[in-house]
Amino acid sequence: MLIQQLTASNLAEYKRLRLLGLEEWPEAFGESVSDFSAESDAEVADRLSSHGRGDFVLGCFLEGSLVGVVGFFTHKFEKMSHKGTIWGMYVKPDHRRKGIGRALLQAAIEKAGTIPKIKQIDLTVVSSNAGPNKLYLSEGFEITGTERSAMIVHDKPYDWHFMQRRIDAI
Repeated sequence: MLIQQLTASNLAEYKRLRLLGLEEWPEAFGESVSDFSAESDAEVADRLSSHGRGDFVLGCFLEGSLVGVVGFFTHKFEKMSHKGTIWGMYVKPDHRRKGIGRALLQAAIEKAGTIPKIKQIDLTVVSSNAGPNKLYLSEGFEITGTERSAMIVHDKPYDWHFMQRRIDAI
């Protein structure tokens, strides 16, 4: 298992994996297949850029193939620069329950912790998505709130849990 930061050179693999996640589990992501498909390669490649703030997307490779990803972005406004957000966590179905999601999350937390201003990490997760909820809680995230009907997918509402993990005392 190799976990590394993705770059524009990983664009094609990243796009395939992101699209797979959006198709397989539409209620797990705020972005839809049509939203993603409408983006240019340059816009998608921009997600893989650090923007000079420490943003990143990590990928997990097994035998040279990208099987999982997790993203992290920092907030650009000074008053919110102490926190960042985990986004886009996804592991291919045939590679789940093998520790890949946990390894990606731990790597993202570790990398975020090297960014000098970062004191907390936020994320949102569908409240009914038991596996990811359990993973995030086991890695020190706490539920700080719930948004009812945060998303509607195929006419069904889904609630989001807001979760937070402190990196350092504020």
